[in-house]
Amino acid sequence: MSFRNKLSIAFSLVLLLTVIVSLTSWWGMQNALDSQKEVYGFQNHIERTFSAMNRQEQAFTAEETTSHSHLVFDHIAEMRPQIEKIQYGEKDQLQREQLAVVLVMLENYEKAFSLYVQQNLEMQTIRSRMEQEAGRLHSQVDELVLESPLGKEIDHLAITALLHQKEYALTHRVESYQQLTETIALLHQRIVSLRQKQPEDSVNLLAFRIDKTATTFGTIFKQFATQQENAAIAHDNLRNAFTRLSEEFSRAVATKTNLVNQHIAGLQALTISTALLAVMLSIAATLLLSEFITRPIDLLKKSALRIVSGDLSTSVEIRSKDEIGQLGELFNTMTDRLRANFEELNKYRDRLEDLVKERTHELELEIIERKETEKELAASEQRFRTIFDNSNDGVLIVEPISGMFVVANNTICNMLGYAEHELLSLVAMDIHPPQDREWVRMEFQKCAEGTSTIAKDIPILCKDGTVFPAEITAAFINIGEQKYMLGSFRDISERKAAEEERLKIRKLESVGVLAGGIAHDFNNILAAILGNVSLTMAYTDQDDKRFPLLKELEKASLRARDLTQQLLTFSKGGEPVKELTSVTEIIRESASFILRGSNVRCDFNFAENLWNAEVDAGQISQVIQNIVVNARYAMPDGGVVTITCRNTIPSPAMSEALAGQNCLEITLTDNGPGIAPEQIERIFDPYFTTKKSGSGLGLAITHSIIRKHNGAISVQSSPGKGTSFTILLPALDTILPPVKTQDQTLPRTAAGTIMVMDDEAPVRDITRQLLSHLGYSVITVADGNEAIDVYQQHLNNDNRVDLVIMDLTIPGGMGGKEAAEKILAMDPTARLIVSSGYSQDPIMANYALFGFRGFLSKPFHLKDLQHVLEQTLRLDGR
Repeated sequence: MSFRNKLSIAFSLVLLLTVIVSLTSWWGMQNALDSQKEVYGFQNHIERTFSAMNRQEQAFTAEETTSHSHLVFDHIAEMRPQIEKIQYGEKDQLQREQLAVVLVMLENYEKAFSLYVQQNLEMQTIRSRMEQEAGRLHSQVDELVLESPLGKEIDHLAITALLHQKEYALTHRVESYQQLTETIALLHQRIVSLRQKQPEDSVNLLAFRIDKTATTFGTIFKQFATQQENAAIAHDNLRNAFTRLSEEFSRAVATKTNLVNQHIAGLQALTISTALLAVMLSIAATLLLSEFITRPIDLLKKSALRIVSGDLSTSVEIRSKDEIGQLGELFNTMTDRLRANFEELNKYRDRLEDLVKERTHELELEIIERKETEKELAASEQRFRTIFDNSNDGVLIVEPISGMFVVANNTICNMLGYAEHELLSLVAMDIHPPQDREWVRMEFQKCAEGTSTIAKDIPILCKDGTVFPAEITAAFINIGEQKYMLGSFRDISERKAAEEERLKIRKLESVGVLAGGIAHDFNNILAAILGNVSLTMAYTDQDDKRFPLLKELEKASLRARDLTQQLLTFSKGGEPVKELTSVTEIIRESASFILRGSNVRCDFNFAENLWNAEVDAGQISQVIQNIVVNARYAMPDGGVVTITCRNTIPSPAMSEALAGQNCLEITLTDNGPGIAPEQIERIFDPYFTTKKSGSGLGLAITHSIIRKHNGAISVQSSPGKGTSFTILLPALDTILPPVKTQDQTLPRTAAGTIMVMDDEAPVRDITRQLLSHLGYSVITVADGNEAIDVYQQHLNNDNRVDLVIMDLTIPGGMGGKEAAEKILAMDPTARLIVSSGYSQDPIMANYALFGFRGFLSKPFHLKDLQHVLEQTLRLDGR
């Protein structure tokens, strides 16, 4: 028999057994699928109806609408006949009993849901009544607030009660219930108290109505709470009924599933038995045929393994004349030829090994020499690359003909924002702004011709579009036989910015010195004018026709004094002299003064009960004037400046430094053309201005003043929509002390000796006259040395000077600070008052630190002088 026929018999047996096992498995699987289909059909249909009923129940719980409750009852009615039909057709007694339990649980669930719907409808009715009473209570309390100022507390308690009611409706917390009950009781007590304090019939009647409404509201709320508890109990019962129904339904499905599984298990046992029988028959057929098929192949395999192990003398024993026998004969022939070829190959191998050994030795020597050379080159390249990449200056190597970059270090890549491969794809002119490329190309041309090495302020264009100035040094280098241009780049932005800033500072200092000198001299002149005016007013009756003229002259002098304060703020930038005050009058007077006679109107919108602030009135006036002046300039054809002021507690987004503090928020808004976005960032920079005649210092001074008041300032603007400045100033919820009114004709009740030290004779003279008018004996001196000598003489003669008014600055002589130190050294109890036209000098703001008892800002009014003297002497027991 041939080898092919043997294999055909073996495969036919295996195929027959496979067909038998497949038919058996198909029959069992069909029966199992029919049983499972019956179970799954019952389960899926009931579960879909069950899920729809559950969704409608949840929807009714959430929305409390009757449409959802009707759908739940419809689903129950749909589910009941289906379960009864299945129960009627069920053969198994246990399954019929379980379905009967499911029907009972479904009826219980229907009853629980009916009760839950009824409780919810009753709770909705009570809630509607409670909301009506809440609305009545709220409207009546609002009416009481309008009728009586004492109604605010009633309003607060009513709102608190309504909030507790809403909180209880949302959370059902017992604390909210108790708090509402207590609030209603407290509201009743306050209404009784209010009715006793308010005799008006209208208020009494309104309070009585509020009391009655609040009592009714409390009663309905208690009914609502009770009904809500009943609804919660009904809902819990509903959930329990639903849970029991789900459990019994799951138990019924499980029972049916067990029955089906038992049927399937029987089918599986039959299938497994058939498969085991087929396997046993296959094994028997395989063992029977292996003797005829595999033994010759195994012999051939063993012979091949011996040849592989090197035994070329082996041969295969031939026992049959079939294909395997023929393969054995061919195998023996191949073995004989291999043995002959192997003997010839050994001869050639011995010769080749000798040649390979000689050449290998030569190659090893060449490889060692090459590795040493490559190692030296790599070390040299690494040293160069490290120095090249870590250079402080950017370095580029350019091919001079094409202008292409061929090498770039890390510094120039970081400087321009390019990756190295991006930079090497550009040409030299690509890193310069388009408007500058022509003259830069000319500079590089000079370098190429050897007439220049380029070391100039050349603009460089970065990848992101920004431009910075660079100092470039260029030179030609040779790499092999090729000539290249090497450029070294250094960013000089910070150097240029520092030079410009130093120039601005020098300009600012120069203008500041000039402004300070003018303001100081002008204040001395104003001191004489204002002093004479105030003294003349003291001698003039208010009914005199000249008195209004003197009053106007006094106002003009005070405005001139404010102007000098602005100059001093700019020149010195000193600390503000703060006093607790209301800023509204400062805002109103400053804005009205600037807009007087113009076609721009100012609307003021000040909130009630504004907090007060510790500010320097002169500096805050200057801030308002600077902003209003800009608004007036922006509206040449007229317009409106709206100024609002309100109390606020800023959030961190408004100001991190002032977050959580009491502040005044001052907003100044115009309806001008607005500010361009590129200008808004520079608006507070010194010397930046859009006016043809502007100096660019107004808003810079404004920003400095607000910062020294520990405040914040910001600006919002869009082209065509006007500009709005917002100022935040720290505020105090403190009542201002009452302003003491003084008669214009001041009494001469004072006594004592006062020394006046001032280098200006007009100032000394008018101060002497003012003090004499107040009843003091006056000594005048011109500088600190003279003041020290005179004070020492009086001290030695037991005729001490009661108080010294000292000018802070004496050109060419000893000023008040140095003289005060020496006087206090000889007499620690000396009473010293500092006076200066530099009202923002740090010594004026912190005079007590330098031994002074008070300060006088020149020019000063007679009343200012009297107030400081009385305060200083009164504190010392005089």
